Amino acid sequence: MLRNTLIDLNSSYTFSDYFKIDIDCESLAIIFDYSLTLQKIEFQNIEEDISNLQNEIEIAMKFVKSKNEQSIREFIISPILFHLLKKIEFSVEVEKNLQFNNLLKGTLDYFLTQKRSLIVIEAKKSDLESGFRQLIVELIAVDKLLESDENEIFGAVSIGIDWIFAKLDRETKEITKDLKIYRVPEELNRVVSILTQILSKEKQ
Repeated sequence: MLRNTLIDLNSSYTFSDYFKIDIDCESLAIIFDYSLTLQKIEFQNIEEDISNLQNEIEIAMKFVKSKNEQSIREFIISPILFHLLKKIEFSVEVEKNLQFNNLLKGTLDYFLTQKRSLIVIEAKKSDLESGFRQLIVELIAVDKLLESDENEIFGAVSIGIDWIFAKLDRETKEITKDLKIYRVPEELNRVVSILTQILSKEKQ
């Protein structure tokens, strides 16, 4: 049981524990000597025909009544990733285990790598803010463990209909939370475009 609203540095926490802790995202980042900035992340719009994917997602959202995390992963996030795999060669690790120390450990829903591009995707059944809190510690753990000279790590939280993106600058230890929330299926094209840009290393 997590105590009060603070992090006990002598205790042990998994990534999912941070979803439950009553602490604001900025304070959480500071605990690990990172900063959090709220601003619009500018992504280019990569145009493509996603009509088939759009139909699949709309059908899934109409008929799949369950809103648990497994359903979000299987019927919304996974089809998007399969669509991307048809045009971009990248690696997908599902439920990847990570452990840096007793405060930074747990399982990532999705860990995507392409050359030097990285993105963590966390599927949550509700509450984007709490999901983003979990994403913060996941990005920090990846930063600590990653043996690469890549300067940026990207992340995303999705509750199915809503997506929010983040970027961690490894040099400045700054995490940027995008002010824009993208809605699916209405803005599915933008979600696909952003993921494509990150994974293909398109210039921002």
